[in-house]
Amino acid sequence: MPPLAPRVVSLPLDIILLILDAVKELDDSFYTIRETLCSCALTCRAMLRPSQVRLYADVFISGRREFEGFGQALLRNPELASMVKELYTSVYAAWHAVLALQVDKLPLPLQAIGGMTNLRKLTVGGLGQDPDREMCSALLENFIGSFSTSCRQIKFLRLQSLEFQTYADFLYHVTAFPAVETLELDSVTWRGPSGSPFAALDTAEGCCAGLHSLKISLYKHRRPFWDFNRLPPWGSTVQSLTMHIPYKTVNVREFAGLSTFSHLRHFEIYLANNDIRSAPAALRQLRSENIKTVRIVHEARMRGYIPTLYERLGFDEILSEPPYMSLTRFTWCLLSGEPDVKKWFRCLPKCFSRLAKRNILVCELQEIPASEWRIGLLLM
Repeated sequence: MPPLAPRVVSLPLDIILLILDAVKELDDSFYTIRETLCSCALTCRAMLRPSQVRLYADVFISGRREFEGFGQALLRNPELASMVKELYTSVYAAWHAVLALQVDKLPLPLQAIGGMTNLRKLTVGGLGQDPDREMCSALLENFIGSFSTSCRQIKFLRLQSLEFQTYADFLYHVTAFPAVETLELDSVTWRGPSGSPFAALDTAEGCCAGLHSLKISLYKHRRPFWDFNRLPPWGSTVQSLTMHIPYKTVNVREFAGLSTFSHLRHFEIYLANNDIRSAPAALRQLRSENIKTVRIVHEARMRGYIPTLYERLGFDEILSEPPYMSLTRFTWCLLSGEPDVKKWFRCLPKCFSRLAKRNILVCELQEIPASEWRIGLLLM
């Protein structure tokens, strides 16, 4: 019997939908859930479309066959493209195939991308931290640009391990998504200095006007200088700013531009080891009178009595002055696998006695086994 032959289904459609929702929420691997939904889609006609809706709602593609298969499926059945709401793409595993593409070709067919009119969340991943492979910046920029042109309702954009040809190209592409509300830049770089003549690129008025959440992860490998003063005029819209800075990549001068975020309500910074000494410089640069919550994460693989260092850095004093008088919560998260970490943690309230008296101090401890320590652990 053909897989889609008519069969009697005694269950009401509402029950079928509940079953498929339960499958979608299974505590199992991503691929196992998708295989189960595929089996449901082949069970009967009543389950076909509801299963497809759940299969294509969020899609993860990374290998060459996945790119080819997904693209062909959307070309064969354009209706599937309209079901895609969240798309995660990474060319790392398919890099040789992507590199072999002609200049005017994309990892996914342009027609398939154009059909994803309901896409709301997009992640584009590049090559990662591999200095032995040259990034094909132009091709990936065209790939990103195809989404900004065709999928105008994207609200969440994440770019990972990408190198743009110039700083101007970087600005152009990240501001080309008019509806973006959340932007995550994870190890995003560009060739040449950010202070080049092209850094003052004019962006369209109102572009990314709805951006309220910005997350930037800075890595040491080929990392350019971030000048927040030269970024598009997001300071008046961004309400939540998160910065991840792993080992020994802090450039205190980069904090100078934090004053441009005039409407910031939440600030979060991740630092490791002695880089925590730069945190006061970042806090002193914030000027937003709307700031309500601050969170600092310190990954400590250090010897000595850490609470003494915290006291000497003067966090308690800085956060007891403007613009922090209206804080409703200050969170200090300590990540460590050192033997004395529990002792350090117990002493945290003494380091922030003024904040404790205001009843806004929250202390968190995440003990990391020594076997799990690795560079950039806090960025996971």
